[in-house]
Amino acid sequence: MFITFEGCEGSGKTTQSSLLKDFLITEGMKCLLTKEPGGTKLAAKLREILLDDEVADPAVEFLLFCAARRDHVNNLIIPALSSGAYVICDRFLDSSLVYQGYTKGLNIENMINLHKTYVTDLEPDLTFVLDIEPENAVERICSRSNANHYDKMPIKFHKAVREGFLFISKMFRKRIVVLDAEVEKEILFLQIKSILSRSVTSKTLK
Repeated sequence: MFITFEGCEGSGKTTQSSLLKDFLITEGMKCLLTKEPGGTKLAAKLREILLDDEVADPAVEFLLFCAARRDHVNNLIIPALSSGAYVICDRFLDSSLVYQGYTKGLNIENMINLHKTYVTDLEPDLTFVLDIEPENAVERICSRSNANHYDKMPIKFHKAVREGFLFISKMFRKRIVVLDAEVEKEILFLQIKSILSRSVTSKTLK
């Protein structure tokens, strides 16, 4: 099963994806936790380019993400899924659609078509969008010692990103679940476990 976590900077994706990985392992499941951009040697190098400084042209930025994702999917995600593992990924295509599409103006339908043709037709089985007020997200980000250029963007940008994720969640409502990321992390994780359990049961019955 392929599970992704999406949301604004500071929404808690890293925390919740790690909690889910630990839970699945304790339940005896094979599990891979990975992130984007990253996961492979090539993707990690592209991550440095993409996170250290802003790429001025959103099309170039998107294509760099596509290159990293293709390598990531082909060399890590698909082999893990083929082995029967749960794969949890911190960000995937939805982030590109929001950041380079909704927020920076690229045509989302064109992005989806290019991605399916040249990157992968793999889609998550279940996506959690962790929703948080931009002002609270920025407050969380300020405590980071390793802030990237996305973290340092003005509040207007973070507001647009939040709007983008809510927009994308309506486009893909069959697989995306939006959750309030401002509740206690333990409560949020209980909700994630419950939703995952229902999703697995549903797929098993089918």
